[in-house]
Amino acid sequence: MQTKAFVRSLLAASIVAALAACGDQPEEVSELVEQQIETGTETEQVDYTGSTGTDPIPPMADGPSTTEMLTIEVPGGKDTDGKYLAWPWNDEGSDQFWYGLDEATVTVPSASDSVIHLTFAGEYAVDGEAGPGAELIDMIASKSGDITVVLPEGTFHMNSSLRVDMSLYPDITSLTLMGYGIDKTILSFTETEETVSDSVHFSSANGLELAHFTVVDSGKNAFLVDESDGVYMHHLGAIWPGDPDKGNGAYGLYPVESTNVIVEDSFAFGSADAGIYVGQTNNIVVRRTFAIQN
Repeated sequence: MQTKAFVRSLLAASIVAALAACGDQPEEVSELVEQQIETGTETEQVDYTGSTGTDPIPPMADGPSTTEMLTIEVPGGKDTDGKYLAWPWNDEGSDQFWYGLDEATVTVPSASDSVIHLTFAGEYAVDGEAGPGAELIDMIASKSGDITVVLPEGTFHMNSSLRVDMSLYPDITSLTLMGYGIDKTILSFTETEETVSDSVHFSSANGLELAHFTVVDSGKNAFLVDESDGVYMHHLGAIWPGDPDKGNGAYGLYPVESTNVIVEDSFAFGSADAGIYVGQTNNIVVRRTFAIQN
């Protein structure tokens, strides 16, 4: 059973998801968040069944919250100790499991004045003089308006983090950083010398979308967004594969000290602390996101 307000918000969410698949920034993240927050204000019930199962039921005002148990078969089976053989449970597993998030359709926009395709090549290669972080900064430095940055397809063993203080680029009104898919653009920090560092860090952003890529073996926090307003994080992976290790990075998805945030359709695995942490953030919705073995 779902409230009418929740059904309306699901329709709005489907529109946002369609825009996000094209790498577009939702125009009114704050309105969508408010719709979700207000779902407990109406009591008339209607039936709703999602096409791939039921969405989490929002807590009613002054009522108990509800948790749904999902039973999902992980491919590859288990070893004699009962541990899954698939990646990321097994860091050398040949089968990979993304909870279906790898099935999302991703439409990568063509390069233009407002769409930048990073290359991670030449001096910006992981073994180049500058590195991928410098390429990102160089490419957005002179831009204005609504900008989309596309990360290349493949697995990249990063030598530096992607860190951007958006207050330094006041002419950019919104920024989307996207890959080719949660399982197709993978930024691996396994071999980086920055052992204590946030892998993807954006601060002071207004209108920020992070989507369709994965960070593996971050030295600290995989995705950190702070002091920002209007943040949409979806189809992201934050993964430390293998057995739990207190030496892994602290947080997977970490929007903090921000306002009007949506985190959805993402996967956090193996962090030393919390897979998803949203402390000191106002107006936030987290849904359809898996936090496993953190």
